[in-house]
Amino acid sequence: MISIVPETAKYAKTLQAVRGLPFRVLTDLDLAYALSLGLVFWVGDKIKDTYRQFGIDLRRFQGNGGWLLPIPATLVVGRTAASKRASSIRISAIVWQSRTF
Repeated sequence: MISIVPETAKYAKTLQAVRGLPFRVLTDLDLAYALSLGLVFWVGDKIKDTYRQFGIDLRRFQGNGGWLLPIPATLVVGRTAASKRASSIRISAIVWQSRTF
């Protein structure tokens, strides 16, 4: 199991250490992987203002000014025995989960 987060490596490492996660936390720089899966949304001005009121600055955590977040998802990935190429990885299920803020 791994976790992929939009935060910079600094914050991803802190998340793993503070929460004591027993799995790797990887960084999705500029949400490139999430964008490739179509799992990104812009937070919008209202949420952006609300986040700022709570001291949440996505630019600082993500290292960019896009104000984009990934749509939370669980990906179950399998590798076929017939092929040894990287393209043999297939997404067999995507399960939406709610994110708690």
